Amino acid sequence: MTPAHRFAAAILGGAALAAVAGSAIAQDTLPPQFQGLWQIVKPGETPSCSPADADIRMRVFRERIEFHEGRCDFVSVRANADRTKAEIELSCRGEGEEWRDRQAWTWRKTETGAVLSLDWLDRDLSTVHYAPCRGDASAAAAPAVPAGPVTTTATRR
Repeated sequence: MTPAHRFAAAILGGAALAAVAGSAIAQDTLPPQFQGLWQIVKPGETPSCSPADADIRMRVFRERIEFHEGRCDFVSVRANADRTKAEIELSCRGEGEEWRDRQAWTWRKTETGAVLSLDWLDRDLSTVHYAPCRGDASAAAAPAVPAGPVTTTATRR
């Protein structure tokens, strides 16, 4: 093999290796059961989903969440094998602030419907529970992320 052929083989081999490595680190998409319109609830509580409670709801889409006066785009999503848990890295903005978060979302079926629990991985905040708003025709919504600097009143109801 000539030096030119060896060089071409190395370049092509490197490109093939990069393609394989790229596919190995491809992120998951957010499982569909996480998507939709969700409202913060106490465990066992039914969400009101009334316009008066818009500030404690979030809409989860496949690639982002939108909430009262803000939104977060998914930077990465890693779901477990049974698609009931996801670790999500977010790039957020709202109320003139920008921040990044890492969160663990857990979806589970209960006797009264579904529950979405959100835990912050890099902050010492309590778990927030969400229940779906019924009758929402669009696909979107899940865990709520407080806009701007986090206060405990923004995460509890």
